[in-house]
Amino acid sequence: MKIDTLKALKSQPRKEHLLNTAAKLFAEHGYHATGIDTIMRVSGVSKTTLYKYFCSKEELILEVLSRRHEELMQLFSDYVEESRLSSPGIAEEEHVLAIFDALHDWINGGCFYGCNFIKASAEYTDPDDPINVVSAAHKKVLSKFIAKLLSDRPSTRNRELADQILMILDGAIIAAHVCHDKKAVIKAKPIVWALLGSSL
Repeated sequence: MKIDTLKALKSQPRKEHLLNTAAKLFAEHGYHATGIDTIMRVSGVSKTTLYKYFCSKEELILEVLSRRHEELMQLFSDYVEESRLSSPGIAEEEHVLAIFDALHDWINGGCFYGCNFIKASAEYTDPDDPINVVSAAHKKVLSKFIAKLLSDRPSTRNRELADQILMILDGAIIAAHVCHDKKAVIKAKPIVWALLGSSL
């Protein structure tokens, strides 16, 4: 194995630790409120090491959000696939409710501080800001994921319906965070059922 490869493998855990620490701090305290000094102190990583991996705090935020996007999309995919396996006879569109089950488990898992992307876009409000762009892109990808589950429906409004379901989902997340309602996502599921039934 080449020396450069060995160095990369050795440095990877440190970068992962830095990302994990930053992600937790950003989620708990916000993006602007969490300074580089706080990230270094909590992670135990030096400024030299931090800037070895990230040129700026904004670049660190972007990677945290990118990784969170991948985690969430994998989570949703896993829950949908589990729903297909456990309930093979139901219509494909009904598996969209598995996304709500995934969110319910996340909210009640002990590490819930609200939606990373809603909070990021609230702090970086310029539509052209890369952080705002990444936050909006996450929602668009999720909407397309939902729309794909609705693709067997005869309706021509499936993309619009997917956006509406996403709005319900985001509203439930906000209710869970702001109102401390741990059952917010479960309460939202009948609304989705009604929407699916009325949009044929």
